[in-house]
Parts: sequence; structure tokens; C-alpha cells
Amino acid sequence: MMNCNEFQKRVYLYREMTSTERSLLSDHFAQCSACSKLMDQVVTANALISKARAFNPEVKNPERMTQQIMNAINVQQRSPLDKILLYFDNYFVRYSISLVSLSLICFFIYEQNGVSTPPIKTLSSQPLNGIKLDMKNFLDTYRKRRESRSELNSRYTYYKTQNTEDKL
Repeated sequence: MMNCNEFQKRVYLYREMTSTERSLLSDHFAQCSACSKLMDQVVTANALISKARAFNPEVKNPERMTQQIMNAINVQQRSPLDKILLYFDNYFVRYSISLVSLSLICFFIYEQNGVSTPPIKTLSSQPLNGIKLDMKNFLDTYRKRRESRSELNSRYTYYKTQNTEDKL
């Protein structure tokens, strides 16, 4: 008769055993409930392993996957520079940085070529064709024309009435 310790050691090798050894194990787990539960667990685990062997996942880029696994193994032993370079191995980060860089390049090209500034002309107080440029004169003329418009249609009337009331 087999004891429970021997059964627990041999149950994992059930498939590799001869028929006589299997019959000894079968007699024991038929009598012992604890070993019977262990045998059920081993059979269930073997069935799951068999299903996993049958499953053959398709890897699109096995070299990249192998590289990522190898990179993840020694993460603690890496220098800070290696950790930064590993961060850039992520496609999202890589393409995001590329997109930002391309946008900045396009913006600077647009700024350099697309916008042309007119030449700056300096105005002197010398009269042009007999007309002297005077900002105060221009603003006074503009205000007079504005005040001469109909005060009902003007948005300026509210501001004008507020200023006159404040002065009083």
C-alpha cells in the first residue's frame, strides 16, 4: 500500500508511469479523499496545459516581441539613459514626438516664408504735397464726424452721456 507522501510525489508523473505504477496510484486515490482531490487538480491542470499547447498564437513581429521581453527582464539593472531610450521604444511616444516636431517645422517655415512684412516707412513732420500729418487734428476731425451722426443709431451715445454726467 502506498502512503500519501509517495502519492503526492508521483502524481505529477502519472502520464510517464508504467501500467503497474498507475494501478497502484489508482488504488490509493480510490481510498484516500485528499489524494483524490489532488489527482483531480492534476488532471485538470494537464488538460489546461494540453489546450494551451494546441493554441498557437500568431505573432506579427516576433523579433520586436523578443526584444521587448528581453528589455523587460533587466529593467532594474539599467541606467537612467537606457530607461529613457526604452521609453522612446513605444510607438505612441515616438509618433507623438514626430508629429509635434513636424508641426513645429511647418510653423517655422510658414513664419519665415509665408508672412511678409511691408517695409517700414518713417514719417516725418514734413508736409506731403502740402498736407501736414497731425494725429491730434485727425482725431478731432474723426470725433466731430462721429458726433454729427444720428445719436439714435450710434453706440457711442451711451458712452458719451456717461462721460458728460461724470463731468457734471
